[in-house]
Amino acid sequence: MKVEKILLSCIVTSVAVSLFSFISYAQGGWYTAEGESYYLTSTGALLKDRITPDNYYVDESGAWVSNSNINSDEMKIKSQSCRYIVFNKTSHYIELWQFGEKTHTFIATSGYSNGDKEYFGDKKTPEGEFLVCMKNPFSKYHLAIGVGYPTNEDAERGLASQIITLNQYQQIVDANMRGSYCWDTPLGGWIEFHGNRQITDLTSGCIGMRDEDIDILYSLVEVGDKIWIQP
Repeated sequence: MKVEKILLSCIVTSVAVSLFSFISYAQGGWYTAEGESYYLTSTGALLKDRITPDNYYVDESGAWVSNSNINSDEMKIKSQSCRYIVFNKTSHYIELWQFGEKTHTFIATSGYSNGDKEYFGDKKTPEGEFLVCMKNPFSKYHLAIGVGYPTNEDAERGLASQIITLNQYQQIVDANMRGSYCWDTPLGGWIEFHGNRQITDLTSGCIGMRDEDIDILYSLVEVGDKIWIQP
């Protein structure tokens, strides 16, 4: 009789745990397994490589990416006398560094294709250091901050690979010298930080942000501030 009671107790406990798990998974949300955090939908589907409803990025395995991969020690030095927007494409984190301090963090999306931008239409987000070249308060994507791509280095690469002509190369160099931009060559352009962010990397090369986040970033940066887009 004692053994039967123990077995019955185990069965009841097992059923209760299973029922609790079913209810929890049906509700969706965050779950931890082997030290990693994962997000399940209300149907039990595991979210992967996208931004969760509560604004966190989960990678290709579904694990929450908690580290921006942006080197704080390096940025404290690089931003001592200036303002830097730093975007890491892998972690999907944007950090705003102002005069040696990290002041804001955002989650963003980037281009549909992987790698550094090479030419117009490749749907890649350029990598490297740039300047804020313009601000557009009338963007169809709420607000926009222009990235000074292509740089002179990009123009040299484009000329060497015969993507652009010598005349187009000179147009890019001249525009950069004026503190302006040249976005109508085969190297492409119109790379922006803008609003109307989606939950996956589906842009044509821009960096998508939530409207409320671009509101903040737009209000704090100026033309001429620095940008670092990391792989």
